[in-house]
Amino acid sequence: MASLGLEDAIAGMITRNRRGQMLFIVISDLISSRKAVVTAAKMCRSTGNRLLVIQTYDDWYTRSPAPIDAAEVERLYGNMGAAVKMEAALRRSGASFLRIGPADTTARIVRNIRRGVA
Repeated sequence: MASLGLEDAIAGMITRNRRGQMLFIVISDLISSRKAVVTAAKMCRSTGNRLLVIQTYDDWYTRSPAPIDAAEVERLYGNMGAAVKMEAALRRSGASFLRIGPADTTARIVRNIRRGVA
């Protein structure tokens, strides 16, 4: 039976390669996969592996160019608050974390990862 979930995929790779430490990189908007990513972070920590989560923060990509009203500002504020809480949960679970937006280039992302910002 094929594994379809993130946790199953990571568990399978860890089981097949017990020789050394691995770095798993997960790129997600963390909307539909929050629980799976936190579970994967805990699994990596408990097995001596590392997890880097790169969040593509959805609101930065979908924002309308039209002026925003108070309700939209509150929604965006709530979403950012949830994203910050998610980052804290991932860091507590042993994962590194990097939130990227439309202005981030590949070179900047790699530079931040190498510097240990993530």
